[in-house]
Amino acid sequence: MNILNSKQPISTVVRLLHSGWAPPTEEALHEFIKGEIHEAKKEDRKYHAVIQEFKDLIESDPNIYINFIEMFKEVPQPAKVPDYETMLMLLNRAIRRIPTYDPNEEFSGLYIHAVLMAVIVIVTEHGYNAFTNDKVNAQFRKILQEWSDFLASPPSAEVLTSTSGGWFSPNVVKIFETYRHQQRMRIFIESDNPDIGLMCFIAVGMIEVSSCDITVQEGHRVKRGDQLGTFHYGGSTHCLVFRPQTKLDFAVNEATGHVPLRSAIARARRA
Repeated sequence: MNILNSKQPISTVVRLLHSGWAPPTEEALHEFIKGEIHEAKKEDRKYHAVIQEFKDLIESDPNIYINFIEMFKEVPQPAKVPDYETMLMLLNRAIRRIPTYDPNEEFSGLYIHAVLMAVIVIVTEHGYNAFTNDKVNAQFRKILQEWSDFLASPPSAEVLTSTSGGWFSPNVVKIFETYRHQQRMRIFIESDNPDIGLMCFIAVGMIEVSSCDITVQEGHRVKRGDQLGTFHYGGSTHCLVFRPQTKLDFAVNEATGHVPLRSAIARARRA
């Protein structure tokens, strides 16, 4: 398949502002995590019930335990987060932290997001096995729900003020004005299969916190599984746009409504 030109720019690379939702560089992320580990060790805080439940799950299921041990060994060293005990310690601290704004800091906002960014074990073989485990995903949902409940509680509302450093202060409102639009990149691909023909991949960096980076050029040949680009810092989604005459049968599990990872999304019907 060929990467084609379009009448409008194929991609837009957007840089995060200095005070962003996540550490803006690998160095900043490393320093943030190092500081968090130091503070968490000083606090020596008892695990929240949902974090203790996660620890018990890891240590009581042999398959999950092996994955959580081995995946940290597979990460290029030195790892920001060296083992699952440190990961749990950081998550335990993060789910009770209020997102704050400090104009003097490189990073303001979603601490739990930064912790998960530092745990890059998902790119390893054992990490993939661990984070596609239904029990592990169910536990992460519990952790995120606990954090969500905390953010909806009165103690977390102390930063919702118009005073200096509050989320409604003039300097913060001014920064939000620069985050109005989602970031997108569009890649037009001409398939060798005439039943598919011309199609477009649209990457969408969701809301204010994500950006898109393209890694292919016009004229490049790509095949299924090749990298087209990357998302940075935040939630993201994508769209596949086909011609009206392209007929597709989508491979959605009728019982769950899901498409398994690394599986076919759809198949083109023969004309």
